[in-house]
Amino acid sequence: MFRSFGFGVLVVAVVLHCHVLLSADPIEKTSYGRACLRIEGRTQPPTDPLASIDKLEPALAKAGVQARWIQVVDDGGCPLVENPYLPCRCSSEVAAANEKLLKHWVDEIRRSGMSAVSWISLSYCASGGAEHPDWRQVSILPWPEECDPNAACCVMSPYGDALIAYCNWAIEHFKLDGVWFDGSFWTPVWQRPLPLTCRCLACQKKFTEATGAQIPDHVDWSNPVFRQWLAWRYRAFGDYLGRLSGAIRKAHPQAIVAVNHYHRCDSPWYSGVPLDKYAADMITGSESYTALTIDQTMRLCRAYGRPQSEVWRQFDVGPNVDTGVEHLLEHALVCYTAGGEASFGYDTFTGEDENAVAAAALMTPILDTIHPYVGGPSLPYCAVHVSQQTETFFFGPTQGRSWEPNPFFGTLSNWTEGLGRAHLSPDYVFDADFTPDFLARYKLLLMPLSIAISDAQARTAIEYVRSGGTLLLGPGAGQCDPEGQRRAENPLAGAFGFSFEKVVPSVADRRDIVLIADIAGRQTTLYADRRTKLRLAASEWRVLGREGADSDAPPAVAIRPFGRGRVVVMSVDGADLLGSMPVHGGDTNMEVVAEAPASGKQCLKCTDAGSAPESYCPDLETCVAPFDASDSAGGVVQFDLRIDHSAAVIVDVRSDTGPAAGPRLMIEPEGRVVFGGHELGRIPVGQWVHATIAYDFAREGRPSTCRAAVMLPDGKKLESPSTATPAAEYQRTDRVVIFGPGTEPAVFYLDNIEVSARKHDGSEVAVCREGFESGPDALVLPQQFVLRVAGLLSEVAPPPITLQTSPDVRAGIFEAEGNRIDVHLHNRVARHTDWQQPTGPGAVLRGNLPVRQARSVVTARPLEIHRQADSWEIRVPAIGLYEVIVLEKQ
Repeated sequence: MFRSFGFGVLVVAVVLHCHVLLSADPIEKTSYGRACLRIEGRTQPPTDPLASIDKLEPALAKAGVQARWIQVVDDGGCPLVENPYLPCRCSSEVAAANEKLLKHWVDEIRRSGMSAVSWISLSYCASGGAEHPDWRQVSILPWPEECDPNAACCVMSPYGDALIAYCNWAIEHFKLDGVWFDGSFWTPVWQRPLPLTCRCLACQKKFTEATGAQIPDHVDWSNPVFRQWLAWRYRAFGDYLGRLSGAIRKAHPQAIVAVNHYHRCDSPWYSGVPLDKYAADMITGSESYTALTIDQTMRLCRAYGRPQSEVWRQFDVGPNVDTGVEHLLEHALVCYTAGGEASFGYDTFTGEDENAVAAAALMTPILDTIHPYVGGPSLPYCAVHVSQQTETFFFGPTQGRSWEPNPFFGTLSNWTEGLGRAHLSPDYVFDADFTPDFLARYKLLLMPLSIAISDAQARTAIEYVRSGGTLLLGPGAGQCDPEGQRRAENPLAGAFGFSFEKVVPSVADRRDIVLIADIAGRQTTLYADRRTKLRLAASEWRVLGREGADSDAPPAVAIRPFGRGRVVVMSVDGADLLGSMPVHGGDTNMEVVAEAPASGKQCLKCTDAGSAPESYCPDLETCVAPFDASDSAGGVVQFDLRIDHSAAVIVDVRSDTGPAAGPRLMIEPEGRVVFGGHELGRIPVGQWVHATIAYDFAREGRPSTCRAAVMLPDGKKLESPSTATPAAEYQRTDRVVIFGPGTEPAVFYLDNIEVSARKHDGSEVAVCREGFESGPDALVLPQQFVLRVAGLLSEVAPPPITLQTSPDVRAGIFEAEGNRIDVHLHNRVARHTDWQQPTGPGAVLRGNLPVRQARSVVTARPLEIHRQADSWEIRVPAIGLYEVIVLEKQ
């Protein structure tokens, strides 16, 4: 069966080949699965263990924590105690002390009423690799110099069975409630450049048995056996995770298995972790840190189809609990609106315990109120196709081994955020679920990144529209087969009556700023990462937007009826966003104000403080249209600045791809200006100054150089000599970051930020101008294109429940037991003090589902249903922080 080189056969095997012994006890009903606030504390045995444990665990439980993680292995995956299965590198005396402590720790956690699980590294066991050379992973690419290749063990080798046996032994021995697997990947993803594993003897034997071929010894995307090996890695790793979880759950039906997935934007196909469904009785876990990526990560976790998903982040409270709790609470609430659970972690017994307990006590009343309504299937409406085939076989060949994100995830993130701002909460649909029966539940199917699809998937998409669905196709949809190879004919284009002028590139050979003009006369400036001219052959097509303001400009968006449904096709893809995004929290803040701006009516006020989620907050991240040495000699960054005496400000000009470090200008407290190691003088406190940073890109053996000037109010100028740029090979700009690194209370103001590319002829072309005259909208990355397309789609295919409220309110709508629908509403700009307060925007819900009554969970009050013919309307009072509206169906 697996001797074919076709990926389509192997992707089916992800679902069909894995045999898992499912437990009779649903994983979400276990003690850990029921837990609300879950906090990891996997510090290895502390100095004063018993007293610390006996004090901390009851305090956390009293504060509302319901699940705790410890660790029965060290950070290198080596057991802390002697056991029959994995080597312990501790001395007998230390191992015995560890065993006594760990048993006491678990007893105290459970005595306090919490669930106790252990962190275990899935693919790392330094002691195992040292003692068993045949357990070690073998890479076909060089291991990074700083990496110990002996520590990475291959689950296809005997290590895989030893790990299962050790986990079952540890659960029984320590009376654990389960295992939370970290390092859950094949190729280690923390090193750069990335290796690529595994070609050990065990893998070679299994691959040959499955395919009849040998694992290649180098990367060659043109080799069908190399592509086949990548597909086999997904199937084999998913198969192992199913075997691991099934064996643990069979031996311990009350225990959970959670797996931290590492197929993400910065650890893509190299990891070997499937971006597709596979059978395993476990909680699908991951980790993330910003609202946008948390939301996307949770949707990826839920797409695996398991009853429960979970996303982790650091429980970094900081010194000020009242402000430090904000980003922790945001993490949990974003998880909730996306349909899953939150978990956290910090190093216990390191002086942070008191603040951790206090933060948990602040969060618990909020989370406990919402938690009973979290999870369940989404009310089906909108699906986004997330294709492992496209991510790996179309984008994979051009992805490097550094930290640059895969553009596949950039586009997915843009669409997810834009749909969220339009209050259309999407489900992600993997390749394995791209079937007629599964898609039939959705009125709206988006395929913005479905370039590499099978013939069967093309037929499914066509029939989906013919049967009444609304389909959106991004540029290049259907141009390649499942292995990323170009088709002679595009089946989607042939069926729907259009054509793309060219195959879109996986990495844009030319990135254009495109003006999109719609039929209403509105214009959107779009950074087109992937673009191809669109030709419309069928007469039924109606152009909704063009690439330019002229009436005969090429179509950018068009729609046509087809069968009982409609299809929308686009010529451009806005994977990267342009504009300014603020990063703040704790006591730091950024807001547009009318406090004596440098010009115009408004400017940006930046408040710094000691309490901040990150040391660089407040931070203004401005994404600009990239320019580089291929068409520009260098660049110029200008801005107006006003500081108080304590303010510290750093301005970084950067590239998201290496070499990353461009010029850096530093303003230290009391106005001291430093550039390139030179002190330029001081700027006055409380007055506007105008700063200019000019730089030349590296080219033809010449390093990048830069210079700075600051014009003072009295006309004098502070100037630097020409100096070396921090990265001598700097030759591309796509981001300017202005942030406050200080730890003292301080305020500084920004105005009139301008970034220009300096052409070889000396002329300058502005790629960004921001004077903050648009008010708060100046601090929102522009997603107007996605928002307008989303608005169009919702008009063509109305959702079952529509939401009218601020774009800062994000929604999740879920089907619950008892013929119930739960509508989650999260006001992302609110603080924890707004909980149950009438401080946020109201909302209006409209729909035509048969609803008998509605009530607010937060206020515990019924809501009036205004009925009109076959529809209804429900007005929701101000959403201070979070609200759950329970709709009971008739």
